Amino acid sequence: KDDAEDRIQQLGPVEYTWSESGKRARGFIAQQVDGIDALYTELLPEQQDRDFRILAVNDRAITADLVAVVQNLMNDRDSMKQEIEALKAQISSINESK
Repeated sequence: KDDAEDRIQQLGPVEYTWSESGKRARGFIAQQVDGIDALYTELLPEQQDRDFRILAVNDRAITADLVAVVQNLMNDRDSMKQEIEALKAQISSINESK
């Protein structure tokens, strides 16, 4: 999961305008995320016989890493909650002994 955190930390969301439609979008540039993890991109099937590569972002791989990071954060949160409750109990015990 730590690797997932490192990969997610490296992602750089961008806003762009599609040249064909003029529609604004937010996402990732495939060539940039390919440098983070090759699983973050895929070669478009219809492009395989060309002399150049056209990459597409593999949202499933990014989503899987995001889920791993969120799960890790939730575990951290739960551990912190337990630690806070233990510290509250210690403080309460100290205050009662005064």
